[in-house]
Amino acid sequence: MAAPVGKPGTPRTDTVAVPVREADGTHWLPRTEIQRLLSAGIAASGMPTAETLSQLLHDAVAGSQWPGAPRIGQGLPEWEREMLEAYEELADVGLGPPAGEAYRHGPAALQDLNHFLDGKLGWVLCLAPPRSPVVVRTPVWQAIVDAGRADAGGDPLAAIGYPVSTSGAVRGAVSVVKLDGGRWGPGRLVRSQNGVWRWQPAVRLGLDMTRSALRWTSQIPKPQLRLRALVTLPWAEASTLEITKARRQHLEQQLAFSPLAGAVTMLSQRRGGNLPTGQWEPGPHDNSLHAASYTSILRAPDGRPAISAACMITCPGVMDSAVVSCADVLIEDSAAWAEALGGHQSAPLGFDEVQEVLLHAWQAAAELVPEVLGDPAGRRWAAPPTTELRLSAERSDDTGVTPGLGSLIDLNPLGPTGRGPSPEMAVTITAEPTMRHTERQDLLRQALVHMAQAFGHIQAEVGLL
Repeated sequence: MAAPVGKPGTPRTDTVAVPVREADGTHWLPRTEIQRLLSAGIAASGMPTAETLSQLLHDAVAGSQWPGAPRIGQGLPEWEREMLEAYEELADVGLGPPAGEAYRHGPAALQDLNHFLDGKLGWVLCLAPPRSPVVVRTPVWQAIVDAGRADAGGDPLAAIGYPVSTSGAVRGAVSVVKLDGGRWGPGRLVRSQNGVWRWQPAVRLGLDMTRSALRWTSQIPKPQLRLRALVTLPWAEASTLEITKARRQHLEQQLAFSPLAGAVTMLSQRRGGNLPTGQWEPGPHDNSLHAASYTSILRAPDGRPAISAACMITCPGVMDSAVVSCADVLIEDSAAWAEALGGHQSAPLGFDEVQEVLLHAWQAAAELVPEVLGDPAGRRWAAPPTTELRLSAERSDDTGVTPGLGSLIDLNPLGPTGRGPSPEMAVTITAEPTMRHTERQDLLRQALVHMAQAFGHIQAEVGLL
């Protein structure tokens, strides 16, 4: 409680107040009287000041009886002691009496609390072991629940998890709330400058193959090498999205000058050839209100496809429950590419080149291509977004054997491997799709090291890439 100082009209700074019930009315002891009683109690106890105040607070909370209000933890007898201890520990943020009985939600025990000063509903006490107890201001708690409402399971908190705070209190002015313990995995709730809350996943690396990993790979003949970035965007209400004519035209204009096109040009320039990316044409996959597909092909003098770039996107349908966006760079035929380069060497690719291609493909699939469906900034997630990066050798040789990646890519920077030749490697990244260029660059290196180690290159490390 604050000392009895201050000018009339200034905001109250009380952190402790004492209600006194008389007949049908309630009045509050003046600060001066509370100060006097505390001083007298401390002087009479003979105990150290801090210990005395702690004991007085414990006794006050444990013995408090708010008219018409249940006890802390009432309704959950197995949790009552832990909830009371948490309440006592966090009461100085302005916790008032319970607004109802405590209740269970999955592994958590929850209780709505009124605000100390105005009596209105203002806090939620949350115990979700093994995380520490936390109290959350009601508007922030509501934002947490709202952020997980689009989950297919119909239980927002089970999807998004429970708040985590080192201070024990999540106040209304915060802009970031850490969350953990839900099906979506660890993440955080972030408030934008215009006050909109949005869930973001914590970065995770894994090897789970996404549902659409092999989509758009049925062309004949198959390419020799595919470098792919495939982004799954499980937006809430994504099935209502459509591609307008204006946004499609904008994408068509951007593709010719995009980093994805530049990556293909770079590969040729490093081999002594000046082969600018060809014209981007619709196809070969679906183009409609709910899908887009564009391809740019560089050809040998005799017309054979040599190297190409492609981007695709599709809205949720029978096969998918999310928007799927993809960018590919394909070495269609290394011999045809060498002819297009005027006889210059065409392969294998350096691993630094692979990194650069994947970086630009990822940026295109995560940011450029999805803009054909409108601005994604304000959309809520219905599940965690993922990006799958894939390297795959796909065309069999004359004996029907698909060669290993090592025949098409210089894998020496990854170090030795005890495994035999592998025709593919892949890694899945759970992360917010939109990020700064340097952040994407760093995360790409970490993901490629994780991938390489999982496929037997156990000496791979970020510093070598």
